[in-house]
Amino acid sequence: MGIILTSLFLAILGGVFYFNRKKLWKSRFVKHHTVFDEKEAKKLIASLDEVKQTQQPFLDEDLILLQLAALLPTSQKKLSILLNKHLNTNFYDYINGYRIAEAKLMFQHKTYNAYSIEGISEECGFKSKSSFYRVFKKETGQSPGTYRKKFLEKKVS
Repeated sequence: MGIILTSLFLAILGGVFYFNRKKLWKSRFVKHHTVFDEKEAKKLIASLDEVKQTQQPFLDEDLILLQLAALLPTSQKKLSILLNKHLNTNFYDYINGYRIAEAKLMFQHKTYNAYSIEGISEECGFKSKSSFYRVFKKETGQSPGTYRKKFLEKKVS
């Protein structure tokens, strides 16, 4: 009887652990790996802004989180936490926001009148025309062609 009760107890305990392992791991991860103070976050944000302005890494279509972290320099994990927790975004949305801002500047400047929309999307770091259109529409509420047309009409007038 004792063996049966012990086996039953261990089975229940194992089941509880099995179903809560993700929650347990996440709580341990949060406690040990996401903690950095506001001062460190502000310093990292300032470094990120400086790198963004001086090196424009967002124009590289192959940019990944690890490469951006190395430019700061910080760890990939800390940069991810900074973007998610302190800037309320993720890596791809952060990078794509700057790519779209660059595209908008290009559409407004006569130097880029001869560029196709796809050409501008490539200059801004997008790998595909479809992702550029999707992100541009999400950010601005209009297609790149509609946005560009406003500035082409102003330049002709």
